Amino acid sequence: MDDAFISKSSDVTQYWAQHEYRQAEHWYQHAIEADPAVRSHYWWLGLAMVLQGKEEDAQVVWMTPFMEADEEQAEVYTLELLEILDQEASRQAEDAPDRSWLIRQHIREIAPHQVNNLLLLVLLAVMLDRFDSSDLEDWSIIEQLSQTVEPVSSAIATTTVDQLLNTVTIDDRVVQFIASAIPYINDEDGRLVHALMQSANRAAFAQRNPQAAIDLAELCLGQEPDEHNRYFILMQLSAFFQETNQ
Repeated sequence: MDDAFISKSSDVTQYWAQHEYRQAEHWYQHAIEADPAVRSHYWWLGLAMVLQGKEEDAQVVWMTPFMEADEEQAEVYTLELLEILDQEASRQAEDAPDRSWLIRQHIREIAPHQVNNLLLLVLLAVMLDRFDSSDLEDWSIIEQLSQTVEPVSSAIATTTVDQLLNTVTIDDRVVQFIASAIPYINDEDGRLVHALMQSANRAAFAQRNPQAAIDLAELCLGQEPDEHNRYFILMQLSAFFQETNQ
């Protein structure tokens, strides 16, 4: 019987479904006492603790299997833990985005170079109204997008950029982030160009930040192949430059 099946027996599955994390914690503690060799018990126990605010205790639990692991085993264990955390963060995203955000913060601490997780953290932060553009620097996401060799989800990048363009106040860090994410976005239908120009107009006239509007419009020019549409973008750029002189 494999670890995943053991760890998700009918009783404990019900605890997770009903968000009864204290009961889940007790279940895994007993399971570890019965069979301490099952690693996934430690991953799920730590996660149950995280979701109760016992984050330091969770770190101790997660480290337990690593204490006797060699380098190769540690890599395997890390991937196992990350898979479970990502699975639960995805499950919680719609109904409990705050929990999903918390879990993804722990993923970031364990694997700071996982770009898709960083994109989802940005998306969740916007959804939870806790986005701060300084996070883009703190999480090094702009550099990660520019240098990553990992596959980047076009769907996640597109959704994250769309939410930023439609929700947050644009500043230099947001513009840099969008520029670094654009290569991963499939914009065959022109939605990105439209969203960029809408956001540029808001930045120029509602947010009184014509420089951000110029930056967004220039990004838009780089994405728009149609000469007719490029003409209108250039007209808007001219208006934004005029705003800088007022």
